[in-house]
Amino acid sequence: MAKEFRSSSICCATWRWRWAKPTWARRALLTLVKDAKLRERIFDMFEAEFHRSVRGLLVVLRQTELLQTNQVLAHSIKLRNPYVDPMHLIQVDMLRRKRAGEDTPDVNRVIAATINGISAGLRNTG
Repeated sequence: MAKEFRSSSICCATWRWRWAKPTWARRALLTLVKDAKLRERIFDMFEAEFHRSVRGLLVVLRQTELLQTNQVLAHSIKLRNPYVDPMHLIQVDMLRRKRAGEDTPDVNRVIAATINGISAGLRNTG
């Protein structure tokens, strides 16, 4: 049971990143990291590690796709993403504003709301 739980937890966490796609990270880096060389270096490292992790996980689980053995959770995540994904974009924009000096109660409240919203979405769907 513990092994099965650990596998499904790892798979779920990786599934979220798979559906978040490295393009979310690229978009965040474009907004938050102004140095183009640094931004590309960070993103390339992130993307390579992401793909390496997915390949390794699939080998360990003996699957050809993530959540292959848990289609209910896979479907739940697909339904959740259209509601959670926009919060990521809002969060990145608010972090950009805060870094630019707009450290207001409204910006901080929106950042906290996006953290809570994303967390609730993840918690409710695994």
